[in-house]
Amino acid sequence: MKESRFKNHAYSFEMASAIRVTGEDAFDFLQSQFSNDLSNLLSDASATVYGLWLNAKGRVLADSLVLKGEEDAYYLFSESSPASNLLKHLSSHIIADAVELESLTAVGSLIVGSDGMMEIMQSLAIIDEVDSVGSVSSDMDAEINWAIPLIAADQGFFIYPLPDSLAGAYVCCFTDPLSYEKAIDCTKQRAGPWLSENARHLHRIDSGFPLIPKEIGPNDLAAEGGLVPSAVSLNKGCFLGQEVVARLYHLGKAQRQLYVLSLEGSVEDLLEHLPYKIVCSGRALGEIRSIYADESMANRFYAVALIKERNRDQLTTGIEIGRACLKSICSFEAFSV
Repeated sequence: MKESRFKNHAYSFEMASAIRVTGEDAFDFLQSQFSNDLSNLLSDASATVYGLWLNAKGRVLADSLVLKGEEDAYYLFSESSPASNLLKHLSSHIIADAVELESLTAVGSLIVGSDGMMEIMQSLAIIDEVDSVGSVSSDMDAEINWAIPLIAADQGFFIYPLPDSLAGAYVCCFTDPLSYEKAIDCTKQRAGPWLSENARHLHRIDSGFPLIPKEIGPNDLAAEGGLVPSAVSLNKGCFLGQEVVARLYHLGKAQRQLYVLSLEGSVEDLLEHLPYKIVCSGRALGEIRSIYADESMANRFYAVALIKERNRDQLTTGIEIGRACLKSICSFEAFSV
């Protein structure tokens, strides 16, 4: 297993969605809308489930992690899918359900590795609580995982494993400014260098998670982003968009797929026109959805592109895309920095 970039580093970001779902019908409602199976949340307090929110045509509207909170309460967190979009989508499907949606105001969020997580838990007096019940382990990750995911809504923070982590890394989302300040101060003193936004995205791509809704969005299918079956349950029964997902999975192949293009040269014109349509000999091959710098090599970039499979062979090494040269191409799932 590859080592997480967060082992000795930290990353600060703004959580796009933090939503509390409550009511006696909350579980059944979420289960009918969410692409993945939430059943484990009822029996395992430590469970977290990553998945998608699709429309009736199976297109990807948003993604999130779902955690179980207090009785009949569930929490949805997404690093990239806006809360306004997700709330609008969920609200439109509440008919006679006893369900309430509440958008939480996150003042800040962090991603840290095991070392940093221990320090934050100590600063928030979480470790003392764990120790008091005799659960101390000599293994750091085991000790942390005993208490995580941690839903401390009344204290203004939520801690859970990073869904796309290659090894131990954790998300801390804060709704209480004081708790956030404590965590930031602690992280500045103890953690290694802060990761850049670019490095965070390379970690995400390396882990096989497309950015939703930028790289895979409302005009795209989950299978085109390599998200079936990892973010979709094919066995739980009906959910919104399920028929389209299942039919494509069992009977066919997506006509487009995400790829990572390695580019060399200038990408300024590409960045200015995202999504950038790739045209070769008058034929549209696909479009670039995002671009990130190779931090180990000047003028080398990685572009996430949705490519038409029938035209894939025309993307050959050496062709010009804007003012950049294509050096290599690989499937999104196979990409590794």
